[in-house]
This record gives sequence, structure tokens and C-alpha cells, in this order.
Amino acid sequence: MNRIKILVWACVLVSTAGALSLPSACTIGVASGDATADGRPLLWKTRDWNDLPRCQVFDSTFAHSFIAIADDPDFTADTTSIWPKCAWMGVNETGFAIANSTSDDLKGRLTLGNGNLVRLALGHCHSVADFADTVADLQTAMHLDSVHGNFAVIDSAGGAAIFEIAAGSFHTFHADSAGGYLVRTNFSETGGGSDGRTRYDRSMAILGRLTSEGRLDYESIIREQFRDLSPVPDEDLTLPFAGHWQDGLPYGYVPCESTICRSSSISAVAIRGIVEGEHGWHATMWTLLGPPVGAIAVPYFPVGPAPPEARGPGPNLYELARARRDAFVYPRSGKRRDDPSAFDTFALAADVTGLWPQLAEPENAIFAAYRELLPAGADEVSSATREDLRALQAQLAADAFAGLLAIVPDTVVTADFVAESHAGCAPYSVYFEDRSLHGPEEWIWRFGDGDSLATTSCTSSRTHMYETGGEYTVSLSTRRGASEAELVREAYVSIHEMPAAARDCKASDDSCGVLVRWTDASDCEEGFYVYRNDVLIDSVAADVTRYHDTPPTTAPFGYSVVAFNRECASDPSNEDVGHAAAFRAPEAPAIEQPEGGTDCVATSVVLRWRADAVADSAHLLLWESESGALVVDSLLAGEDLVVELEPGVAYTWSVSGENACGCSDPAVSGFRTTPHPLALPEELVVARPSWASDSLSFSWQAVPGAATYELSVGASCAELPHDGSLVRTTSACGVTLPAVLIGAEAGFWGVRAGACGQLAAGVSCDSLSPLAVTDFGAMTSSAGVLLSWSCSRDDRLDSFQIVRDPGSSAPDTLTGADLVSGLGTYAYCDSSADLAAEHEYLLLGCTPLERPIPLARTEPTLPRRFAVRHVRPNPFRAEAVFELAIPPDVSPVLEIYDLTGRRVRDLSRQLGPAGIVQVTWDGCGDQGHRLPSGVYFARVGAGHAREIRRLTLVR
Repeated sequence: MNRIKILVWACVLVSTAGALSLPSACTIGVASGDATADGRPLLWKTRDWNDLPRCQVFDSTFAHSFIAIADDPDFTADTTSIWPKCAWMGVNETGFAIANSTSDDLKGRLTLGNGNLVRLALGHCHSVADFADTVADLQTAMHLDSVHGNFAVIDSAGGAAIFEIAAGSFHTFHADSAGGYLVRTNFSETGGGSDGRTRYDRSMAILGRLTSEGRLDYESIIREQFRDLSPVPDEDLTLPFAGHWQDGLPYGYVPCESTICRSSSISAVAIRGIVEGEHGWHATMWTLLGPPVGAIAVPYFPVGPAPPEARGPGPNLYELARARRDAFVYPRSGKRRDDPSAFDTFALAADVTGLWPQLAEPENAIFAAYRELLPAGADEVSSATREDLRALQAQLAADAFAGLLAIVPDTVVTADFVAESHAGCAPYSVYFEDRSLHGPEEWIWRFGDGDSLATTSCTSSRTHMYETGGEYTVSLSTRRGASEAELVREAYVSIHEMPAAARDCKASDDSCGVLVRWTDASDCEEGFYVYRNDVLIDSVAADVTRYHDTPPTTAPFGYSVVAFNRECASDPSNEDVGHAAAFRAPEAPAIEQPEGGTDCVATSVVLRWRADAVADSAHLLLWESESGALVVDSLLAGEDLVVELEPGVAYTWSVSGENACGCSDPAVSGFRTTPHPLALPEELVVARPSWASDSLSFSWQAVPGAATYELSVGASCAELPHDGSLVRTTSACGVTLPAVLIGAEAGFWGVRAGACGQLAAGVSCDSLSPLAVTDFGAMTSSAGVLLSWSCSRDDRLDSFQIVRDPGSSAPDTLTGADLVSGLGTYAYCDSSADLAAEHEYLLLGCTPLERPIPLARTEPTLPRRFAVRHVRPNPFRAEAVFELAIPPDVSPVLEIYDLTGRRVRDLSRQLGPAGIVQVTWDGCGDQGHRLPSGVYFARVGAGHAREIRRLTLVR
């Protein structure tokens, strides 16, 4: 092997790698030919990472061509790029195979990277010993401080080993020296870590059983290792699991954080090695592309590019497998993020209807087709050519795709529920949240107190009222067709009785408040609540039987006292102790308004008030409202006060009474002094109408201090259909008159401003008169949109312009010889219009001296052709909106199908009349049930036009 070439490649990778992301710790293993059932070495890996698509990549740019699992789009076929391409497991044409697992206890910097080392080894190595020499050379030349992980390798000579590579060192473990097989997760023996030990122990238990039974081969690894869901290392879990594994998980779900098959597992391979005399092309990478729980195993060989079903573009095996996993992994969209990850074992393993029984049929056929072409034992050598292998992997990938597409997991229903609150005080309302799974259509609740409720509503959660105390057992039965389930929760709801009420309650006045007394009538309370006018004001201990209150005013108040314990409190309306009114601070003295009224006063103001009979004194505050500056701060007792104030300034005052119990709440009022001199509006602006149906708008500059504006109509006033010549408005600077006022040829419009009853003259201007256009309309035809109009007075115009869609972000202006004025009646064809859209048109008149004058506008046209304008958002969580162009006189269709080709929703009746129509799909089926996450197809059409749109629903 050319070691110099390897080192050159490694240096290129180091110089360009940067901070590459490492895959999450995976589960890897190797077995020598002495331990396997067919005598061939075996390598396997379950890859745990994120939800990026995975692809099968064939690379022939190195010394040895290879097929590998890589990240898409990180790994491409661009051989001119020097950016490092990572591979995470694969096999080359010599029969050499390698896979890695990140080890948390082996440290190193991210320079070369684990995935880059895998790629270099596939391109240049042919044996376990060759790989060891390569690692040694790289460490000598580069210190190999960038790689830190476990690497499983096998070769054509039957070698099988695991390398633990850290910064500056590596150790080799041979399978033959360890009983024939080795396993690693995210720890290493030399590093001393323990992360991933549960998966390691479980994998070793499975391998021990398989070797003792003589069944260790690629099929058993795929079926019994890659899809193992046992959270307990030494226990084979019976599936489907009937029960609640732990609190927070639905019925039948098992946690998968530490299992070999995890919710984060996104691909797996079992690489079957070759024997002496067999060509390296026959080395087989059995691949579950996508989450192993929902994928079908397909064989790939180092003979050429993988089929499109394995690498895209478009729908591929990864997407189909992921869609099936998303249907039964927990938490799903909408669940709490702190809930544990788990798998629905009923959806996976239920007889006949589960996903795995349905996967078995196409997967068994793939295994059988493989065995027909390649030998089953170590003493048999196949004569299959490269072309035979290419054809086989293409056919089996297509079979797997079709098999996955046809699978619809249909599991038995489960019953599950939780209560928002388990305990309360009678009468007590309990909300039961339904968490049943697998699409039940009927729910039967039994609440334990003799009441029950059966419903077929989609709103399956229920609220029940418990009238008396006791311990109640609650059950829920669910049904869908012949599938039934029941969950019973013993003594689930605890209802308590209320304690006895207080007795002999009395309330009496004292000098500045109310004294409330009562007698303890119960021996189970923890204390007493005190209410004033049915509003809780305080609580006291159980040994207290009196309370002193200081109410806010002297008005009478009603009091009540109730006993309470941890769960219950009696009703205060039943324990009324009577009314009492205490002597307290007086209300504010009666205030007389300043001379001139509260809105506008002279600059010299007389303030006066009358002291309340119970007040010893009165407190006056007067300040400027805007600046907050204090003008008067004095204690008076009914005197008049004369204050000189600034013109045009707003003021606020407050007066409060005071006696031995304290000050009362102040009474507050305000006013503004007369502005002097009164300013006039500086400018009156009349907005020219856009077209004959528009309104005429007036605006002017606001006058500081003005409280009133008047708009007056001049000489044409009597001819205008409104009441009087004055249109009064309190708006600061504007008014809009209706369209009927526009036709006035003469007269003037004026504005006057005023304050405090005084008015000053304003400004005026002449009215304006637009051109009159009639019958401006549009209709669609096969040639385009036909426009027509009449203009009784066009002598002032040189020509017309038409603006298509004037309200859009990019309007189009249409001109031409057909738009020259002088005819009186006009017709124009817009041949460039999109006939699958609605259009509005604005007609403009052109003169030599002015900008074009807006004259008239059309109503929106109807589309002539069917089109799907957009479907948004996609992917979607809650709902997707279809926007369609529907021409007249057709019957539109909108239907939703799942991946099996089954119609799940018909939205055709919601399409409505012709035009641009929007229809919303809420992700539910025709029966109102929520559909699972996955890929769906919308069939949309009208008349002979049809389109298929793909949508992704993410729960």
C-alpha cells in the first residue's frame, strides 16, 4: 500500500476539516468466522444521531472502491472538492469493512475526525493488520490527536477486531481472543468509562444466546439486535408489553433511552464478510436505511452507486422508515418535552396488525432472493458477476420501497387517562384527560359513584362532578370495531367533606373599625376564613375566635366566618354574621366647580368647597397637569381661594378631608384655561378624489388648545344632501365627506377652530370636479381579459392607461393605440393576463400637463383556468392551506390520500364557487380523528385538469 498517498490525503483532511460534528455514541460489534453460523466474519452498527437523511454512497476515487453510509448532503460525488467527506460505516471491494462509535472517555481534538478516518480506511485498507499499520503511520506523522473513538473492522481473511484510538495512542482487541465476538458503545476498555454500559450488557446477552444456539448471522443481528427494545440487559421483553412501564408513559410503551434500538437510531448495517477465494464484490452491507424499528433490510455491494430508493432525490427508504417510526415514538408533537422517549409496542409487535409482522413478509422475500444468488455457507463460493449484484441490489431496494409503502400499522386500541386533580372537597369537579391510543372510536367512562358516560365524540376527555365524599375507582373502556381495551384505576379520586361552620357570629362597631366574634363549632378545621361582603380578607388559626377589621369607608358591610381544612372550606354565604358600620375617616368634602366650568376657565380662578360635617380640616393640592409643578399646597377649612393661572394650560386639583382616624381618599378634578390668543388653522388640504365613486377628504393643521373644529360648506350648501351647512367634528385634524359631495362645481370649503365657546375664522379653497366614467368592467375569455368603458367627457384627455392589479407589489401598466381618447366608448383586450388568477384594473386618464388621473376601477375577474397557486405551510403541524384558482362551470375536487393509496379525507365540498378559493386541512380524517405524522398526497383538480401535491404532517 502506498503509505505516502494515505498521509497526503490525511494532511488534506486535517487542513480543511474545521469543527465537524461527531455522531452520537452508537452500538458496534464484530464476530469472527469461528463464531458465526455461516463461517464468515460479521460487523454491525446501530447509528444514533439526528434526523438528517442518510445515503448510500459509492466512491471509486481511492485505491479501493467502496459503498458507505454517509451524511447527506455532506458526502457528495464531487471529487474536485478538498472539503473532507465523512463515512460512518461501509465495505470496500477487497472485503475490508469498518464502522465507528464515539467514545466519551477517549479524548482528542476535532481535526481529522472519526468519519474522515473511516473514509480513508475504506479507500486504502484491505485487512485488519493493514488498518493497524495505517493508524500507526498517521500517529507518527500527525500524532492522530483528532480521533477519539472505537473502530470495528473485519477483512477477507476472517480477521475481526475493535480498535480503541485516542490522542497519541491506540489499542487493538481481536474477536478470537474474546470468545469470537466484541461489542462497544460510547465507552472504551482502555478509557475506563461507563457511558452506554446498559446497551453493551444487553448486546452481549443477545450475542451469548445467539452463539450458543448457533444462530449468529446477519439475519439474527437485524431481527434480534437492531430491533431490540428491552430496557433490562438480562431480560428478553415480551412484546407487545401490556401495562404501564413507568409513570408518564402511555399504556404499552417502553422507554428507549438506553435500549439498543433507540428513538435517536436512524440507520443500521450488518456487513457480511467474504471467505478465501471469494471476490470482494460479494461482501454485503445489509442496511436498514432509516430508524431500524420501521425499516426493511436491503443488501448493497461495493460494485456501483446505490439505487435511487436508497439515496434520493425524492421519496426514499429513509423517509418511509422515519414516517413509520414517528407514528409510534413518544413524546410526539404536542407532548411535554420532559416526557421520556419510548416506543409503542402494540403498534410494533401486535399480531398481524403490528408494524413488524407486516415488515416480515417483504423482508423475508428479500432474504430469500439474496440466498438464491449468494451462498449460505463458508465452503461455497458464488459466481455472481458485478452486473448480477448491481441488478440484485436495485431490484431489492425497489421491493423494500414498495413493501414499506404498502404497510399501514393498524394496532389494537389501548385505554389510558389521567386526572387533572385527584382530591378535592365535595361537591368537586374532576377533569379526566383521555390518553388512549390507536384511534378509538368509542369511550365508556365509569366514575365510581354510580355514574357512567358513553360517547363517540372526538372530544374524549371528560369532566365529572362528585357530590359526596369518599374514595372512588375510575375506569375507561375504549373500542374501535372489534378492538377493545379497559383501564381501571383503584381509589383514584379522593373527595373530602366540609368541616362544620362557625356559630354565634356577631359584628359590632368600635372607634375606627369593626370587631367580629364567633364560636368554634367544629373539631376538624385548620383555621377560619374571614369574609367582608363575600370577599376573603384574611385567615386566622383554629384557636382564634375574634377579628378586628378596618373597612375602607363608613358604609355598612356584611361579614362571615367559615372553617376550613386542607381540602375544604364551607360556603361563606351560609355563615353570615350580620352587618356593621364603623366610624372612620370622612369622605372628601363636596367640591364646587371653578367659575367658568370644568373645561375652560378664565386665567383668574376662584376655588371653593364645603367641609364635611365629620372633617376636622381639608387638604388642597393644585398642580399643572403636564409639568407636574405644584401651584397650591395649603390646609384650609372651607375658605375661598383665588388663583392666577397661565392661559392655555391644563391643571389638576385634589381635595381630601381629615379627622382623628386619618385622611379620606382625595376627590380629583381638572380643567384647562382659555388659550389666548387663539391660533388659526394654517392650511386646509383637499384630497383630489381618485375616481368618481371615491370620497373627498379634508385635513388641516391642528391648533394647540383648540377643542372644536367646524367644516363649513359654501355656496353649494343647499344643493348637497346633508343636514345644515356645518359639519362639526372633534377630531384633531381631519374629516371625510361621502362621494355625493364630490360633484359640486362651485363654492368653497372652510375650516374654523375654537375653544371654550369661541371660534376663529379658518381657510378655504375651491372644490374639484373629476371626469365621469361609466360602465368600466372586465370579463375573461380564451384570448385574455376584455375591458370596456364609456366616457361622456373625454375632450380633456389625450389617452387612457390601464393598470393591472394596482394594489399588488408589482402592478403592470398597459398602453397602446386602442387607448387613445376621442371615441366615447372603448374596448381593450389584455392578452398577457394570467387566466388562472383574479385581476383588478384601474383606468387612468392622461393629459399633457398633469399626471394620469384615476377614473374608475373594476371588480376582480374570475379565473378561466384551474391552478394550484400554493399549499402552505409544508411540512405542517396544525393545518395546511390550499389556495386554488377555480374557473366557472366546473366541479372541483380536493382529496387527501396516505402512503398506502387510501383516501383519508374529501375536502371537495369546501371548495365553493369560482374564483381564488382557500381551503384548510386540519390534519384529520373524514371521521374527525387526528391522522398520524407522515407523508400524504393531495389530489386536486377541476374539469380535466388534475395535480398531485405531496404534504408532510408533523405532530
